Amino acid sequence: MVTTLVARRAQLHQARLVEYARPDNPNFQNQANGLAQQLAHSGLGVHEAYARAVATIYQGVQAQATTLAYIDIFMVLCVVSGIMFFLAFLLKKNDPGGGRVLVE
Repeated sequence: MVTTLVARRAQLHQARLVEYARPDNPNFQNQANGLAQQLAHSGLGVHEAYARAVATIYQGVQAQATTLAYIDIFMVLCVVSGIMFFLAFLLKKNDPGGGRVLVE
């Protein structure tokens, strides 16, 4: 169940984070171009360097989305654990010798 929730929350966060990684976003363009220039100086072609720069940014988006998903799931588990803790006080007390019949 937790694995499914993490995957779904990661997809949700990834969809939100990708909104900022659009070609018309100047911050994305600056980051991609700067990274592509660094890769081009290391010996890659211009197009391959840009493709790797975009792939590197996408890997970062995936890592951030997964981290946010784990934070969400951890918060849900903490809330559920807290609720269970307080519900434990509402349980009927157990009488250890109450149901036993003594035969003499």
